[in-house]
Amino acid sequence: MKKLILPILMLVGCGAGDAELASAKPYTLRVKAILIEGAGSPDFLREVSEITHQRYNEQLGMAIKVKELVSAPNTHPELLTLSGFWDRSFYNVVKKQYYKPTRKRRHFTLVYTPPIEGVYIGGWAAGVCQHMDGFALIHTKDHLLKSALVDTHEKGHLAGANHDDSLPATIMHGNAGKYLGEEPDPVFSKKSLREIRKCVNFWKRRNRRWLRNIRLKRRGKKLLPIPLLLAEPVGDLWLEKN
Repeated sequence: MKKLILPILMLVGCGAGDAELASAKPYTLRVKAILIEGAGSPDFLREVSEITHQRYNEQLGMAIKVKELVSAPNTHPELLTLSGFWDRSFYNVVKKQYYKPTRKRRHFTLVYTPPIEGVYIGGWAAGVCQHMDGFALIHTKDHLLKSALVDTHEKGHLAGANHDDSLPATIMHGNAGKYLGEEPDPVFSKKSLREIRKCVNFWKRRNRRWLRNIRLKRRGKKLLPIPLLLAEPVGDLWLEKN
């Protein structure tokens, strides 16, 4: 794999988030991005990421830091089919190849790949509310707004939001591509905003307890239980071909 130089993207400032999120020091989600051959250029991915980051900043007051961008070959193009998407065979291969959890500084791992059968966009997120070592596979195409929508949507799952199929459609609608593909300024619904804030607060509490356990362990005292989140992968495939 070849590492590409990518300036750090750090969104500062506050948006429409609640008092805990909208603070002088925004809650930060760190990202490692892997760009598979055929998914677009680094400059294109940079534009997609900037749009996504702006949405999170303005609507949630959150910061996203892209810590690394890596280019990689497409070693399994034969799996970029509808069947390969729905049975998660491509997802499983890519996750096994590039997903490496670490006990050090945690981050999302996002793998950007070509569209399914050359036309369909979508993705799989490893689960909802997976701030620590979250993983997502994102199928992009050469359309800036549609690719940014997929990017925002899949990060939304990892950040804590489920699908919200109410109308008018918002970012986390299960078929957001059908309704919002050309929309320059889509928004999260109030329900999605609440879910993301709840998830952020969960991880803040969990991290505080983890740090407290370090101190307790040094003193030889009983450790506090650490809550776990069990999650199933969430898939999105937007079937329109325009």
